[in-house]
Amino acid sequence: MKKPMVWMVLALATLAAVAQSQPGQEQASGQKVIKDQGEYNAYMSALNMPDPAQKAAAMEGFIKQFPGSVMKSDALEQLLAAYTATKNQ
Repeated sequence: MKKPMVWMVLALATLAAVAQSQPGQEQASGQKVIKDQGEYNAYMSALNMPDPAQKAAAMEGFIKQFPGSVMKSDALEQLLAAYTATKNQ
């Protein structure tokens, strides 16, 4: 009777350890978290550019520099919005 309980505890502990070690950078609340300070600074710098053309160039640079970023989809959306705002086909 004790062996199944021990196995269950081991399985749950293993799952908890694997979940913590996964590279997923979203918190339980669904909020994205950038863990690298350089990546964070690059994204925020690009995001806060007032000129759409400069913002588009900065977002492109961010995507090239950090292709595996948790913020990649957001950066692509910002890039599209910046290109749209320039009204330059």
